[in-house]
Amino acid sequence: MSEVSGYNKNVNNNIPNRQQVNRSGDVAQTGGIKSSQRVQRAADRAAVEEQQQVAQKPFPTIARRMTPRDVVNQLLLLGVRPSAENRSLATKMLMYGLELSKENFDALENLLKGLPKSPSVEKAAILMITKDLNSRAGAQSLADFLEQNPELSKQLLDMQQASAAVRGALSTASGTLSTALLSQLGAMLSSLEGFINMLPKEFRDKLQKGTGFFNNAEVLTNMRAVRALINGVSRQVAEASPEKNSGVNNLLSALGNLSKAAKDVSQNLIVQSILSRPDGREDSALSDKFAYWQIPNSMATPPQTIELLLEKDKKNKYRSINARRTKLVLKTETAALGEISAEVEVEEDKLDFRFNTNDENIRRLISSNVDELRKKMETYSYKTQSVRVVKRNLDVKKFLIPTLELNDLTRVQTEV
Repeated sequence: MSEVSGYNKNVNNNIPNRQQVNRSGDVAQTGGIKSSQRVQRAADRAAVEEQQQVAQKPFPTIARRMTPRDVVNQLLLLGVRPSAENRSLATKMLMYGLELSKENFDALENLLKGLPKSPSVEKAAILMITKDLNSRAGAQSLADFLEQNPELSKQLLDMQQASAAVRGALSTASGTLSTALLSQLGAMLSSLEGFINMLPKEFRDKLQKGTGFFNNAEVLTNMRAVRALINGVSRQVAEASPEKNSGVNNLLSALGNLSKAAKDVSQNLIVQSILSRPDGREDSALSDKFAYWQIPNSMATPPQTIELLLEKDKKNKYRSINARRTKLVLKTETAALGEISAEVEVEEDKLDFRFNTNDENIRRLISSNVDELRKKMETYSYKTQSVRVVKRNLDVKKFLIPTLELNDLTRVQTEV
């Protein structure tokens, strides 16, 4: 047995000696394995460094034009059914600079509930949301304004005519109503007519004195008070004559028309305030630029409306108007001049004018009076740098309600 054990021992002792003989392709037991480990660690470090360098590089970004398919995909991501109606609404949101998000889409749908479906109502609702307003009545008033393009001067003239109709109806109802009530009606009409006649002059006087005329709040408050008075008097007339005759009915109808005319003026003033309100959302792609007013122009016959826009100061967080750095857009129409508009760039004491008209005679008239314009501006300490006359009609709404073209919108894709 000892021989066998010894044999096994000798055999085991001889194994290392045999491994020392390297054959072709073998690796040395000691130095070869350590060298291989160092090579592997170096390769691992190189791979980690390469991954770190790749991680530090920005992900490749691809920008391309937005397509209708992108709108569908975005609606699907929001969990909104991409129906034709929803696609149209989403496209309008993008055109008017409102981010296509779930929050905005839900707010828009909620605002549109109960309102008639029309492009102008949708546009009005989108504008209301961009200005952080949530009023269906306001959206409807804005939609009516966009459809009808009402003029303040014409509405004030309608009020004057409605007031005259009430005066005419008073005579037919005089035998039915008390002297005190008739006297109250006469006093109301005199006060109302005085208020209407005063407005154009008040606007002009404040402009000439430089005391400002851009706050419609006072006029709106007075107009609401006038309408409340008209409606109150109407109730008194109805209560004073329970058995209404034709004269009382005519008077009540005339008072109703006068109340409606006052409401139309009030709605116009409200819409002007809405359009002049700064955008209230940070996600709006179109920053508000202009404040808007309609000014009755009593110098024209019949009276016309001057549309006035003033560019707001983007650097001011309150979006106020910097009179020394702004753009003024003015548009009106008269029997003598037809439709004419002017754009004035103001930079400190320097002015650049551009007049827009399609009438060749008016274009020549303006060109021939450039020197007179320069002298007039010098009296106000302004230097006129340039005066251009362009053959075109100016669309005020392009300044007031700017839009983005769908083809100009960019879809940005980033690989993650």
